Amino acid sequence: MKKYLLCSMLTAAFFVMPLSAAPTASAKKDFQTAIKHVDLGGEMLYYFNTGGIIKLINEKLPQLVQVLTKGEAEAQTINNALKSALKVLNLNAVKAFAQSSKKLDNQCYIYKTFTLIDRNEKSLLINPASRNMPSDWTSLPADTRFALKTDIDLGYVWRIIFKEIQNNPAPQIQSLSGMVALLKSQGIDLAQMAFSVKGNIEILVTGGGDDIAFKVSVPDVNGSLSAMLKQQFVQETKGNTTVIASELGEITILYAPGKITAYSNKKLLSAPNLTILENPNFKKSAALLPANASAYVIVDIPQEFIAFLKEQVADEPPLAAVIDMMLTPMSVAGVSEVAPAGLKFTAVSNISLVYLSQLFGQGLGLLIL
Repeated sequence: MKKYLLCSMLTAAFFVMPLSAAPTASAKKDFQTAIKHVDLGGEMLYYFNTGGIIKLINEKLPQLVQVLTKGEAEAQTINNALKSALKVLNLNAVKAFAQSSKKLDNQCYIYKTFTLIDRNEKSLLINPASRNMPSDWTSLPADTRFALKTDIDLGYVWRIIFKEIQNNPAPQIQSLSGMVALLKSQGIDLAQMAFSVKGNIEILVTGGGDDIAFKVSVPDVNGSLSAMLKQQFVQETKGNTTVIASELGEITILYAPGKITAYSNKKLLSAPNLTILENPNFKKSAALLPANASAYVIVDIPQEFIAFLKEQVADEPPLAAVIDMMLTPMSVAGVSEVAPAGLKFTAVSNISLVYLSQLFGQGLGLLIL
């Protein structure tokens, strides 16, 4: 109990420390660069210069963890792991953050964020090869409930993390390198698998209730992931298809050159008869969002879907109350863009995302209580 109270006090003290002195010329320049990417008039405008808090995290967080783990057997390992994590994340690459929310009409809100980054810094959070491509979210099925498409390069992530593992002096961290080598000797090459995941990852969920269906596509550039799955499901695999029985029903995995696709309903492999633009809210979004992007996310929650969720927890009144509080019919389309100075995100919704965040906070509080 004493340790818990100490943790709470130290954490509170950590976050109420003064973050920075008066704005410098560099800070003012960062503000001017970031703020022009968001809307100045609307229901919300927020700007945050990350310099002060990142300095605190880099300097004080290791000290805080050291105090909290004092006397623990794994204290040194935890401290070394934290230092490595901060090094590969390199939060210094993030300079500022701005966001805004603006009401366009009673059924349309536009939400924007901009993260200012230093592209000269090497960070796990910044892939210099990220690019914008034509965004094809408007061709999704009309009954789409959730969709995500993002460009990913796990080889880039692996290269940074594994180099840090090899350079970390802690024996426990170094042992991870030996574990990787052992797995490779047993035919499981983690590095080869990581470098195979380079391209677009796509997730699609459609329908609702009994007719819910999903599809997931993952890049497999060198075929190592396909080989592993075929080896794992020998009996279930015939040629380039694996069929697995699960609680969600029959799941089919298709192996194609450079790509793996898993689905629960074959209809998702074909172009839909009706697209998401049948929804007036998404039709409006298409006119407001940029045509090129590095990623998109779509969320559509109709009233009937909320009613279905409540039916599933009918015997748990507190959960039903949380669903009532946190969920409201919504249609949200958002895209991310790679910009010369940073990363942009724009979302169009039929409800205020500021209001939605307040609902989420209230629902989370109800769950905790």
